[in-house]
Amino acid sequence: MTVMKKVLFFLLVSAIVITSQAQLGLTAGGNICKWRGNNFTETSGFTGYNFGAYGNVKLNSKLSIQSEVTFSQEGAKDRFMLYTVKLDYLNLTELLRYNEKCGFYAGTGPQLGLYLYGQGTQYGVSKYIKDEFKLSNFSWAFATGYDMKIGIGIYARYNVGFANIAAKRGETIMEDIFQAGLRYNFKTKLK
Repeated sequence: MTVMKKVLFFLLVSAIVITSQAQLGLTAGGNICKWRGNNFTETSGFTGYNFGAYGNVKLNSKLSIQSEVTFSQEGAKDRFMLYTVKLDYLNLTELLRYNEKCGFYAGTGPQLGLYLYGQGTQYGVSKYIKDEFKLSNFSWAFATGYDMKIGIGIYARYNVGFANIAAKRGETIMEDIFQAGLRYNFKTKLK
C-alpha cells in the first residue's frame, strides 16, 4: 500500500468512526450582515440566508466539538439603497461547545469562509464582482442554542470578522454577521 492510499484509508476509517459517534444534523436560517472598514460608514444591515450540516462529537458529559459546513449569503447595502453587494460563502466552522443536560448549549470557535460568488447592484444594474474580494475570510463565532429531545432546535450566533476581505489595495472590509435559525438533529443523545 502506498503512503497516499494509507492516508486515504486512515481518513475514511476516521470519518466512519466520527460519524458513528456524532450527533448529525441540518441547519437553516437568516443572516444580518454589517461591514466595517475605511469606505463603509454608510452601510446598513444586509439580510441573507444560510443552510448547512453539522456533526457534534462529545468529549465528555459537558463538552463537545461541533464541525459545520454552511452555505451563507452575506454582503452589504448602503443606507440610501443605491447599491447592494451579495457574496456567497462556504463556511467551515469548528465550535467548542458547553452543553447542559436540558438541551441548552453555548460554543465558540474559528470559522473559515471560502468565497464562491459575488454580485453587485447599483442603480438597478447588476455585475459580477468576484475579483473585488479575497478568496477567503476568517472570523470567530459565538453560538448558543437549544436542542429539544425530539430533534428540533433553535440557534443564534454572532460571527466577528477578523480578515480584510477587500482585494483592492488600500481598502479595508471586515464583516460581522448575526445568524439565527432552526436545527434538526438526526441522532439525538441528550442525557
